[in-house]
Amino acid sequence: MPRGGRIALVLLQTAFAARPMEVWLDARPLGPAHGAASLLDASDGLFDRAIVAGAADDERFFVADASEPVARLRFSDESIAGGSTIVTGDASQSAAIALVGSVAWCHVDATSGQPCIVAENLLAKADGTGTLIACTARTAADCPGLAFALNRGVDALVLDSDAPDAVREAAAIAKAQRAETAAPDEDAAAARDAPAGPVSLEQWTVSGVSDGGVADRVAVDFTTLLSNDEGLLVGSSAKALALVLGETATGGFVPPRPFRVNAGPVHSYVLAAGGKTTYLSEVSAGDKLVVATTDGATREATVGRAKVEPRPCVQVDLQQGGSVFLQQAETVRLAGVAGPLPVTRAQVGDVVLVRPDDKGTHVGQRISVPVDER
Repeated sequence: MPRGGRIALVLLQTAFAARPMEVWLDARPLGPAHGAASLLDASDGLFDRAIVAGAADDERFFVADASEPVARLRFSDESIAGGSTIVTGDASQSAAIALVGSVAWCHVDATSGQPCIVAENLLAKADGTGTLIACTARTAADCPGLAFALNRGVDALVLDSDAPDAVREAAAIAKAQRAETAAPDEDAAAARDAPAGPVSLEQWTVSGVSDGGVADRVAVDFTTLLSNDEGLLVGSSAKALALVLGETATGGFVPPRPFRVNAGPVHSYVLAAGGKTTYLSEVSAGDKLVVATTDGATREATVGRAKVEPRPCVQVDLQQGGSVFLQQAETVRLAGVAGPLPVTRAQVGDVVLVRPDDKGTHVGQRISVPVDER
Protein backbone atom coordinates (compact mmCIF):
# COMPACT_ATOMS: atom_id res chain seq x y z
CA MET A 1 0.00 0.00 0.00
CA PRO A 2 1.28 3.52 -0.72
CA ARG A 3 2.06 5.39 2.49
CA GLY A 4 3.70 8.70 3.59
CA GLY A 5 2.46 11.86 1.92
CA ARG A 6 -0.78 10.20 0.73
CA ILE A 7 -4.29 10.56 2.07
CA ALA A 8 -6.41 7.49 2.71
CA LEU A 9 -10.16 7.34 3.01
CA VAL A 10 -11.85 4.28 4.49
CA LEU A 11 -15.59 3.79 4.28
CA LEU A 12 -18.27 1.15 4.27
CA GLN A 13 -19.88 0.69 0.85
CA THR A 14 -23.66 1.20 0.72
CA ALA A 15 -26.17 0.63 -2.02
CA PHE A 16 -26.69 3.73 -4.17
CA ALA A 17 -30.25 2.87 -5.06
CA ALA A 18 -31.41 3.03 -1.43
CA ARG A 19 -29.73 6.42 -0.86
CA PRO A 20 -28.69 6.01 2.77
CA MET A 21 -26.18 8.56 4.04
CA GLU A 22 -22.81 7.97 5.68
CA VAL A 23 -20.90 10.15 8.12
CA TRP A 24 -17.11 10.31 7.74
CA LEU A 25 -14.46 11.95 9.91
CA ASP A 26 -11.47 13.91 8.62
CA ALA A 27 -8.46 13.00 10.77
CA ARG A 28 -5.77 14.57 8.61
CA PRO A 29 -5.02 17.49 10.95
CA LEU A 30 -4.37 15.12 13.89
CA GLY A 31 -1.04 13.75 12.70
CA PRO A 32 0.13 10.12 12.68
CA ALA A 33 -0.71 9.04 16.24
CA HIS A 34 -4.38 9.68 16.72
CA GLY A 35 -6.01 6.31 17.29
CA ALA A 36 -7.34 5.77 13.78
CA ALA A 37 -9.07 2.52 14.69
CA SER A 38 -11.24 4.19 17.33
CA LEU A 39 -12.13 7.03 14.96
CA LEU A 40 -13.08 4.55 12.29
CA ASP A 41 -15.24 2.64 14.75
CA ALA A 42 -17.09 5.87 15.50
CA SER A 43 -17.83 6.69 11.86
CA ASP A 44 -18.60 5.15 8.49
CA GLY A 45 -15.29 6.28 7.04
CA LEU A 46 -12.11 8.16 7.73
CA PHE A 47 -9.86 10.61 5.92
CA ASP A 48 -6.31 9.99 7.05
CA ARG A 49 -2.72 10.66 5.96
CA ALA A 50 -1.87 6.97 5.64
CA ILE A 51 -3.52 3.59 5.37
CA VAL A 52 -5.19 2.61 8.62
CA ALA A 53 -3.21 -0.26 10.06
CA GLY A 54 -5.18 -3.35 10.94
CA ALA A 55 -8.31 -2.38 9.07
CA ALA A 56 -10.55 -5.27 8.10
CA ASP A 57 -10.11 -6.72 4.64
CA ASP A 58 -13.64 -5.82 3.67
CA GLU A 59 -13.13 -2.14 4.45
CA ARG A 60 -12.48 0.03 1.42
CA PHE A 61 -9.41 2.24 1.23
CA PHE A 62 -9.23 5.42 -0.80
CA VAL A 63 -5.75 6.78 -1.38
CA ALA A 64 -5.62 10.38 -2.61
CA ASP A 65 -2.86 11.88 -4.73
CA ALA A 66 -1.93 15.37 -3.56
CA SER A 67 -2.64 16.97 -6.93
CA GLU A 68 -4.30 20.30 -7.62
CA PRO A 69 -6.94 21.53 -8.08
CA VAL A 70 -8.46 18.08 -7.58
CA ALA A 71 -6.93 15.41 -5.37
CA ARG A 72 -7.43 12.07 -7.10
CA LEU A 73 -9.02 9.40 -4.93
CA ARG A 74 -7.77 5.88 -5.62
CA PHE A 75 -8.87 2.51 -4.33
CA SER A 76 -6.26 0.43 -2.54
CA ASP A 77 -5.42 -1.31 -5.83
CA GLU A 78 -4.56 2.12 -7.29
CA SER A 79 -7.62 2.25 -9.58
CA ILE A 80 -9.34 5.63 -9.77
CA ALA A 81 -12.15 6.04 -7.25
CA GLY A 82 -12.94 9.71 -7.59
CA GLY A 83 -11.72 13.12 -6.55
CA SER A 84 -11.71 15.64 -3.73
CA THR A 85 -11.53 19.41 -4.05
CA ILE A 86 -11.95 22.61 -2.07
CA VAL A 87 -14.62 24.80 -3.66
CA THR A 88 -13.87 28.49 -3.32
CA GLY A 89 -15.64 29.80 -6.41
CA ASP A 90 -16.88 29.05 -9.91
CA ALA A 91 -13.60 27.60 -11.22
CA SER A 92 -13.17 25.07 -8.41
CA GLN A 93 -16.87 24.15 -8.53
CA SER A 94 -16.49 23.50 -12.26
CA ALA A 95 -13.52 21.24 -11.51
CA ALA A 96 -15.69 19.21 -9.14
CA ILE A 97 -18.60 19.06 -11.59
CA ALA A 98 -16.24 17.79 -14.30
CA LEU A 99 -15.75 14.62 -12.25
CA VAL A 100 -19.43 13.73 -12.23
CA GLY A 101 -20.39 10.79 -14.41
CA SER A 102 -16.88 9.36 -14.64
CA VAL A 103 -16.02 8.52 -11.01
CA ALA A 104 -17.58 6.69 -8.07
CA TRP A 105 -17.11 9.48 -5.51
CA CYS A 106 -16.82 13.26 -5.64
CA HIS A 107 -15.96 15.02 -2.38
CA VAL A 108 -16.09 18.80 -1.94
CA ASP A 109 -15.27 21.13 0.92
CA ALA A 110 -17.17 24.33 0.13
CA THR A 111 -15.11 26.94 1.94
CA SER A 112 -16.98 29.55 -0.13
CA GLY A 113 -19.55 29.60 2.67
CA GLN A 114 -22.34 28.16 0.49
CA PRO A 115 -22.09 24.39 1.01
CA CYS A 116 -25.77 23.71 0.35
CA ILE A 117 -25.77 25.61 -2.95
CA VAL A 118 -22.64 23.75 -4.07
CA ALA A 119 -24.23 20.46 -3.01
CA GLU A 120 -27.41 21.21 -4.98
CA ASN A 121 -25.41 21.99 -8.11
CA LEU A 122 -23.41 18.77 -7.81
CA LEU A 123 -26.46 16.65 -7.02
CA ALA A 124 -28.31 18.02 -10.04
CA LYS A 125 -25.38 17.09 -12.26
CA ALA A 126 -24.90 13.69 -10.62
CA ASP A 127 -28.56 12.63 -10.73
CA GLY A 128 -28.74 9.35 -12.62
CA THR A 129 -24.98 9.14 -13.32
CA GLY A 130 -23.96 6.82 -10.48
CA THR A 131 -21.48 9.30 -8.99
CA LEU A 132 -21.86 9.65 -5.21
CA ILE A 133 -21.44 13.06 -3.57
CA ALA A 134 -19.70 13.72 -0.25
CA CYS A 135 -19.65 17.20 1.30
CA THR A 136 -17.90 18.63 4.34
CA ALA A 137 -20.27 19.97 7.01
CA ARG A 138 -18.76 22.52 9.40
CA THR A 139 -21.82 23.65 11.34
CA ALA A 140 -24.87 21.94 12.81
CA ALA A 141 -27.05 23.90 10.39
CA ASP A 142 -25.11 22.49 7.42
CA CYS A 143 -26.07 18.89 8.25
CA PRO A 144 -29.83 18.83 7.49
CA GLY A 145 -29.34 21.18 4.55
CA LEU A 146 -26.79 18.87 2.95
CA ALA A 147 -28.61 15.69 3.97
CA PHE A 148 -31.80 16.73 2.15
CA ALA A 149 -30.50 19.05 -0.57
CA LEU A 150 -32.79 18.86 -3.61
CA ASN A 151 -34.93 16.42 -1.61
CA ARG A 152 -32.26 13.81 -2.32
CA GLY A 153 -29.26 14.73 -0.20
CA VAL A 154 -25.56 14.01 -0.34
CA ASP A 155 -24.32 10.45 0.07
CA ALA A 156 -21.84 11.29 2.83
CA LEU A 157 -21.26 14.08 5.32
CA VAL A 158 -17.61 14.71 6.19
CA LEU A 159 -16.95 16.17 9.64
CA ASP A 160 -13.75 17.47 11.18
CA SER A 161 -12.42 14.92 13.65
CA ASP A 162 -12.63 17.59 16.37
CA ALA A 163 -16.08 18.77 15.32
CA PRO A 164 -18.19 20.13 18.21
CA ASP A 165 -20.72 17.79 19.77
CA ALA A 166 -23.55 19.84 18.28
CA VAL A 167 -22.29 19.15 14.76
CA ARG A 168 -21.83 15.44 15.43
CA GLU A 169 -25.32 15.22 16.92
CA ALA A 170 -26.86 17.06 13.97
CA ALA A 171 -25.08 14.71 11.56
CA ALA A 172 -26.30 11.65 13.46
CA ILE A 173 -29.88 12.94 13.43
CA ALA A 174 -29.72 13.69 9.70
CA LYS A 175 -28.30 10.22 9.04
CA ALA A 176 -31.13 8.60 11.02
CA GLN A 177 -33.76 10.67 9.22
CA ARG A 178 -32.29 9.66 5.87
CA ALA A 179 -32.44 6.00 6.91
CA GLU A 180 -36.14 6.41 7.70
CA THR A 181 -36.99 8.06 4.40
CA ALA A 182 -34.60 6.20 2.08
CA ALA A 183 -36.28 4.44 -0.82
CA PRO A 184 -35.11 2.98 -4.13
CA ASP A 185 -34.81 5.49 -6.94
CA GLU A 186 -35.55 3.23 -9.88
CA ASP A 187 -35.94 5.98 -12.43
CA ALA A 188 -32.87 8.09 -11.57
CA ALA A 189 -31.42 7.44 -15.00
CA ALA A 190 -34.52 8.95 -16.57
CA ALA A 191 -33.66 12.29 -14.99
CA ARG A 192 -30.51 12.73 -17.02
CA ASP A 193 -30.48 15.25 -19.82
CA ALA A 194 -32.70 14.24 -22.70
CA PRO A 195 -30.64 13.05 -25.66
CA ALA A 196 -30.42 15.18 -28.77
CA GLY A 197 -32.99 14.35 -31.42
CA PRO A 198 -36.74 14.65 -32.00
CA VAL A 199 -39.05 15.85 -29.27
CA SER A 200 -42.42 14.34 -28.46
CA LEU A 201 -45.22 16.87 -28.90
CA GLU A 202 -48.67 16.32 -27.47
CA GLN A 203 -52.01 18.00 -28.17
CA TRP A 204 -53.01 20.06 -25.14
CA THR A 205 -56.19 22.07 -24.70
CA VAL A 206 -56.35 25.76 -23.86
CA SER A 207 -58.30 26.19 -20.61
CA GLY A 208 -58.08 29.94 -20.21
CA VAL A 209 -56.92 33.16 -21.86
CA SER A 210 -56.42 36.28 -19.75
CA ASP A 211 -54.57 39.56 -19.50
CA GLY A 212 -50.90 38.95 -18.73
CA GLY A 213 -50.02 42.54 -17.90
CA VAL A 214 -47.02 44.42 -19.21
CA ALA A 215 -43.89 42.29 -19.14
CA ASP A 216 -40.27 42.45 -20.24
CA ARG A 217 -40.64 40.45 -23.44
CA VAL A 218 -37.72 38.70 -25.17
CA ALA A 219 -37.57 38.45 -28.95
CA VAL A 220 -34.95 35.88 -29.98
CA ASP A 221 -33.26 36.58 -33.31
CA PHE A 222 -31.30 33.70 -34.83
CA THR A 223 -28.38 33.77 -37.23
CA THR A 224 -30.29 31.38 -39.48
CA LEU A 225 -33.70 31.51 -41.17
CA LEU A 226 -36.68 29.63 -39.81
CA SER A 227 -39.14 27.63 -41.86
CA ASN A 228 -42.88 28.24 -41.51
CA ASP A 229 -43.38 25.35 -39.10
CA GLU A 230 -40.39 26.03 -36.83
CA GLY A 231 -40.26 27.75 -33.47
CA LEU A 232 -39.08 27.60 -29.87
CA LEU A 233 -40.40 25.51 -26.99
CA VAL A 234 -41.37 27.99 -24.28
CA GLY A 235 -43.41 27.95 -21.08
CA SER A 236 -43.80 29.06 -17.47
CA SER A 237 -43.12 25.47 -16.38
CA ALA A 238 -40.33 23.22 -17.58
CA LYS A 239 -42.92 20.44 -17.60
CA ALA A 240 -45.04 22.12 -20.30
CA LEU A 241 -43.22 23.90 -23.11
CA ALA A 242 -45.51 25.17 -25.87
CA LEU A 243 -44.28 25.47 -29.45
CA VAL A 244 -44.17 29.19 -30.34
CA LEU A 245 -43.68 29.68 -34.07
CA GLY A 246 -41.31 32.10 -35.75
CA GLU A 247 -42.45 35.36 -37.34
CA THR A 248 -42.39 33.91 -40.85
CA ALA A 249 -45.94 34.81 -41.92
CA THR A 250 -46.36 37.25 -44.79
CA GLY A 251 -49.12 39.82 -45.15
CA GLY A 252 -50.56 42.19 -42.62
CA PHE A 253 -49.09 45.54 -41.59
CA VAL A 254 -45.54 44.44 -40.70
CA PRO A 255 -42.96 42.57 -42.78
CA PRO A 256 -42.02 39.03 -41.73
CA ARG A 257 -38.97 38.44 -39.58
CA PRO A 258 -38.15 34.83 -40.56
CA PHE A 259 -35.21 34.71 -38.17
CA ARG A 260 -37.21 35.74 -35.07
CA VAL A 261 -39.29 34.09 -32.39
CA ASN A 262 -41.21 36.47 -30.15
CA ALA A 263 -40.73 34.12 -27.25
CA GLY A 264 -42.33 35.72 -24.20
CA PRO A 265 -41.36 37.33 -20.88
CA VAL A 266 -38.02 37.00 -19.14
CA HIS A 267 -39.27 34.43 -16.59
CA SER A 268 -40.14 31.84 -19.23
CA TYR A 269 -38.21 28.64 -19.77
CA VAL A 270 -36.91 27.82 -23.24
CA LEU A 271 -35.43 24.53 -24.41
CA ALA A 272 -31.69 24.90 -25.04
CA ALA A 273 -28.94 22.76 -26.52
CA GLY A 274 -28.29 19.49 -24.72
CA GLY A 275 -31.89 19.09 -23.60
CA LYS A 276 -31.55 21.65 -20.80
CA THR A 277 -33.82 24.58 -20.10
CA THR A 278 -32.74 28.16 -19.55
CA TYR A 279 -34.58 31.34 -18.70
CA LEU A 280 -35.26 33.72 -21.55
CA SER A 281 -33.60 36.40 -19.39
CA GLU A 282 -30.33 34.48 -19.70
CA VAL A 283 -30.37 34.06 -23.49
CA SER A 284 -27.74 36.11 -25.31
CA ALA A 285 -25.80 36.22 -28.57
CA GLY A 286 -23.88 33.03 -29.26
CA ASP A 287 -26.17 30.73 -27.27
CA LYS A 288 -27.61 27.65 -28.94
CA LEU A 289 -31.31 26.92 -28.56
CA VAL A 290 -33.43 24.03 -29.81
CA VAL A 291 -35.61 24.94 -32.79
CA ALA A 292 -38.45 22.45 -33.24
CA THR A 293 -40.93 21.76 -36.03
CA THR A 294 -44.59 20.85 -35.63
CA ASP A 295 -43.76 17.19 -36.27
CA GLY A 296 -41.14 17.13 -33.50
CA ALA A 297 -37.96 17.35 -35.56
CA THR A 298 -35.29 19.55 -33.98
CA ARG A 299 -32.07 21.34 -34.73
CA GLU A 300 -29.81 23.68 -32.82
CA ALA A 301 -29.72 27.32 -33.90
CA THR A 302 -27.35 30.08 -32.79
CA VAL A 303 -28.76 33.23 -31.22
CA GLY A 304 -27.59 36.44 -32.88
CA ARG A 305 -29.47 38.81 -30.60
CA ALA A 306 -32.01 38.82 -27.77
CA LYS A 307 -34.19 41.95 -27.56
CA VAL A 308 -35.85 42.75 -24.25
CA GLU A 309 -38.66 45.32 -24.39
CA PRO A 310 -41.74 46.09 -22.27
CA ARG A 311 -44.82 44.80 -24.06
CA PRO A 312 -48.44 43.91 -23.10
CA CYS A 313 -48.89 40.15 -22.78
CA VAL A 314 -51.55 37.46 -22.78
CA GLN A 315 -51.58 34.50 -20.39
CA VAL A 316 -52.64 31.21 -22.02
CA ASP A 317 -53.43 28.44 -19.51
CA LEU A 318 -53.42 24.78 -20.47
CA GLN A 319 -55.91 22.23 -19.23
CA GLN A 320 -53.25 19.60 -18.63
CA GLY A 321 -51.16 22.03 -16.57
CA GLY A 322 -48.85 24.98 -17.01
CA SER A 323 -49.17 28.20 -18.94
CA VAL A 324 -47.39 30.38 -21.44
CA PHE A 325 -47.18 34.18 -21.48
CA LEU A 326 -46.79 35.80 -24.91
CA GLN A 327 -46.86 39.31 -26.29
CA GLN A 328 -50.34 40.43 -27.27
CA ALA A 329 -49.70 40.75 -31.02
CA GLU A 330 -51.18 39.11 -34.10
CA THR A 331 -47.72 38.07 -35.32
CA VAL A 332 -47.12 35.93 -32.22
CA ARG A 333 -48.44 32.46 -32.96
CA LEU A 334 -48.72 29.17 -31.14
CA ALA A 335 -48.51 25.93 -33.07
CA GLY A 336 -52.13 24.80 -33.15
CA VAL A 337 -53.40 21.44 -34.31
CA ALA A 338 -55.53 23.25 -36.89
CA GLY A 339 -52.60 25.43 -37.98
CA PRO A 340 -50.78 28.51 -36.65
CA LEU A 341 -52.83 30.12 -33.88
CA PRO A 342 -52.29 33.86 -33.27
CA VAL A 343 -52.26 34.42 -29.53
CA THR A 344 -54.75 37.26 -29.98
CA ARG A 345 -57.30 34.73 -31.29
CA ALA A 346 -56.65 31.98 -28.76
CA GLN A 347 -59.69 30.85 -26.80
CA VAL A 348 -60.80 28.08 -24.49
CA GLY A 349 -60.99 24.77 -26.33
CA ASP A 350 -58.22 25.47 -28.83
CA VAL A 351 -55.67 22.66 -29.12
CA VAL A 352 -51.95 23.47 -29.26
CA LEU A 353 -48.70 21.49 -29.42
CA VAL A 354 -46.77 21.09 -26.18
CA ARG A 355 -43.62 19.21 -25.21
CA PRO A 356 -44.48 17.64 -21.84
CA ASP A 357 -41.97 16.47 -19.24
CA ASP A 358 -42.56 14.74 -15.92
CA LYS A 359 -39.31 16.07 -14.44
CA GLY A 360 -38.50 19.41 -12.90
CA THR A 361 -35.22 21.23 -13.31
CA HIS A 362 -32.46 22.74 -11.21
CA VAL A 363 -30.27 25.31 -12.96
CA GLY A 364 -31.63 23.91 -16.23
CA GLN A 365 -30.77 20.31 -15.37
CA ARG A 366 -33.55 17.71 -15.26
CA ILE A 367 -33.84 16.17 -11.80
CA SER A 368 -35.85 13.28 -10.39
CA VAL A 369 -37.07 14.97 -7.21
CA PRO A 370 -40.59 16.43 -7.09
CA VAL A 371 -40.94 19.98 -8.41
CA ASP A 372 -44.27 21.83 -8.34
CA GLU A 373 -44.48 24.81 -10.70
CA ARG A 374 -47.70 26.82 -10.69
